[in-house]
Parts: sequence; structure tokens; C-alpha cells
Amino acid sequence: GEVTDGDRLEIYWHGGKIVDVDPRTVAHDGPVYERPYARPDWQDALQADDANKLPRPQTSEELKDQVLKLVGSPNQASKQWITQQYDHFVQGNTVLAQPEDSGMIR
Repeated sequence: GEVTDGDRLEIYWHGGKIVDVDPRTVAHDGPVYERPYARPDWQDALQADDANKLPRPQTSEELKDQVLKLVGSPNQASKQWITQQYDHFVQGNTVLAQPEDSGMIR
């Protein structure tokens, strides 16, 4: 598009004018949606949850096991091998790619 002189918002599609309005109606006086919403049943339980209720290691052996389990988790590993092989050039439609640690498709 292009900005031109005048006080109207005009939009053309394939050579035909499809919009001709006062820009204020779009920017300031646009429709306001009053969408219905309801609080999910599970949200109260989620909000009441407390990390202090989680079990804690009581011995050095339990702590060692927990640390080894955490360090050995694949969720801690770099995902770079995926971004290099797949997300980097997926149909030329990648928004985030190298050197990011994840990819985002447009």
C-alpha cells in the first residue's frame, strides 16, 4: 500500500476500490466485541497449587538421583540439530531460524 493525501481510507483490490471510509471509523470507532467468557473449572485448582507441596529429597542419595534425572532429561538438551535440519529453510517460511534455538513458521 501507499499513503496518499486526503482524508479517506481507500483500499483497492485488483484495480477496483473495495473500501472507501473515514479512517477514524476503523482506528477509533471500530466494533467492540463483547464475547462471552467463563472461568474454567480447573483454574481454581491450578491457582491453589503450591510448589512447596512437592516432595523434596530427604537424603543425599535422593538428591543425587534427582539431579542425575534432571541432567539426563532430553528436555535440557539443545534443539539446534532440529533447527539446522528442518526449521532453517522450511519452504522459506521460517520467521525464527539460526542462530535461534527454535524455529517459528510464519
